[in-house]
Amino acid sequence: MGKRIAKIPSWLWIIIFIAGIVLFIVGIQISIYGIATIEGIGTFIMLTAGILISGVFTSKNQPMKSNIVIALFISFYALMGASIDQSGNYIFNKPVEYLCCPGDSKLARNMIIRDPLPERRDFVQDFSCVDENLNRVEEINLLAVFGIRFGEYVLIGYLLLWIRRFRYKYFIEKKFQKQPGTDT
Repeated sequence: MGKRIAKIPSWLWIIIFIAGIVLFIVGIQISIYGIATIEGIGTFIMLTAGILISGVFTSKNQPMKSNIVIALFISFYALMGASIDQSGNYIFNKPVEYLCCPGDSKLARNMIIRDPLPERRDFVQDFSCVDENLNRVEEINLLAVFGIRFGEYVLIGYLLLWIRRFRYKYFIEKKFQKQPGTDT
């Protein structure tokens, strides 16, 4: 393999490097657009990140024991979740509907795309309550949505930590307990 790589000419390496940089930039642009417009992508990313990060904060498969580390993890995770997952998904948007919409209306989410400056594009979520005829009944404040989403991610963060503790207590800790009748 090393001999094959050494035989690649320098002009081809330049093309490979430029293609890699272009793919990286295009990938970031597509992911930003996908997170902002497609429901569930931000949720998937944040759940995956939460599972991985809660695993990083556990040393040797032991659950977190320091309250300040738990508070930092939950705070950061909830803040990032509320910021990145603005569009939410069907399940995460139900509390917004129940808490902010009148009884006879449903939640509607739209995307407002603004281009305030050249080379800049803003994606703004527009949550509103609509009636059966899809007429806007009430506009929902984005701070309310952010607060609800923050609370959801606080609960999810604690759930992830509880799962880690449950896994440690019932699966890993028992594996290392001494067996009766043995010296080790």
